Amino acid sequence: MYSFGALTSSNKFYYDFFDSQNSLTFRCFLRNLFEWLDSNKKYVLILDNAGWHKTQCVKNLIKEYRNRITVEH
Repeated sequence: MYSFGALTSSNKFYYDFFDSQNSLTFRCFLRNLFEWLDSNKKYVLILDNAGWHKTQCVKNLIKEYRNRITVEH
């Protein structure tokens, strides 16, 4: 079992568990995270250089939310 997690500046923690860590499970995590976040606020998402952070399917999802999500690697 693997987990992804995110901490907001207001100390809210969001996490979820998956059977594997890859671009599809990460995209699922991000979609759920973005829907959980306050849609009236803007966020900076800080990612390391894990391969699944930079795949096309993840980039496409982030593009959908570009009006409120900025990514830094």
